[in-house]
This record gives sequence, C-alpha cells and structure tokens, in this order.
Amino acid sequence: MSELIVAQPRAPYAARPPLVVDASVLAAALFGEEENDVAKSWMRGHALPAPADGVYAIATHYDLSAYDASYLWLAVHLRSPLATFDQRLGTAARECFGNLDDPGH
Repeated sequence: MSELIVAQPRAPYAARPPLVVDASVLAAALFGEEENDVAKSWMRGHALPAPADGVYAIATHYDLSAYDASYLWLAVHLRSPLATFDQRLGTAARECFGNLDDPGH
C-alpha cells in the first residue's frame, strides 16, 4: 500500500481572501508610482485572481471597455472587493455592487 502524501501551504497562504485589482493598482505597486503604498497595503494578504471571459453584458450596461468590464465581472463573480484608481470603473463597481442581493458585498 502506498503512503498518502499531503502537501499543504503554510497557514498565511491557505486562506487569503480574494481582492480583484485592476492594472492601475498593479502598475502603482510594481512601478513605484505615487499610489504605491496604498496599492501595496490593500493587496497585502489577499489572493489576486485574474479576469476571465463573459464580460460583454457588463461592458455594455456600464459603458466600460472590455478591459475594465473584465475586472468588474470577476469581482462580481467572486463576490470580492474591486480596487481601482480609475474613477469610471470605480463608479460602475459601486453602482453594480449596490445592485447585488447581498448587502455585505
């Protein structure tokens, strides 16, 4: 009989809440832009998932580019906060989250 081997990440890595960040936040953190400290403080301790397909309805409804709509779609799909320095995307996200069934998100 073979021995079962279970490899697990250390506790801090096992349960990191998701946070969807757009390119403006990543660029601030990676390239040392003015908002560097704010971006890094929000990202610290979070899993940073990437967007997927299925964003056309959001792009059309909120008049966003497919690029920006993909971040909003992902945040809604994961029921995760979205962090952005982009005012248009932020306004759409606040409006969108205000329409969710769960008032906690």
